[in-house]
Amino acid sequence: MRWRRPVTRAVRAFMAAHEPEAPGDVEPVHVGGDRTRPAVCVLLDRDAGTIIDPYSGRLPVRAEQVVVLRQAGPALGSGQVVVQFGPDPEDRIGVLSAADGAVFESFLRQGIEEGRPVVAMAACSRGDDGSWQVAVYRPGG
Repeated sequence: MRWRRPVTRAVRAFMAAHEPEAPGDVEPVHVGGDRTRPAVCVLLDRDAGTIIDPYSGRLPVRAEQVVVLRQAGPALGSGQVVVQFGPDPEDRIGVLSAADGAVFESFLRQGIEEGRPVVAMAACSRGDDGSWQVAVYRPGG
């Protein structure tokens, strides 16, 4: 797949910048995003702007960003999926609803079983009012 090599480089650079103590051989579980399908909207936390704004100098009005997906509930399929701009819980920007998060369940299961983070690409944009909108691309492509 042609997209995999540049995405892998971007993800490795992202993980190295945010988690420098992580071993270099830990390959995240990649969710291959399908840009031809509607993306899943992230229900942003009230303070998500404090996490996203430091990136705003690097992000144009519309951009793509690597995000980390984590299980929110105690068991797969039982709750929402947490979306983070980095590997630490403090990097949380919001959640996907349980219904929307279900499409990522197999990737989350693989990440848990293999002890690897799950990463996906998300579209980030600013609304006319200056607020952020973030949507994670659905698996596919």
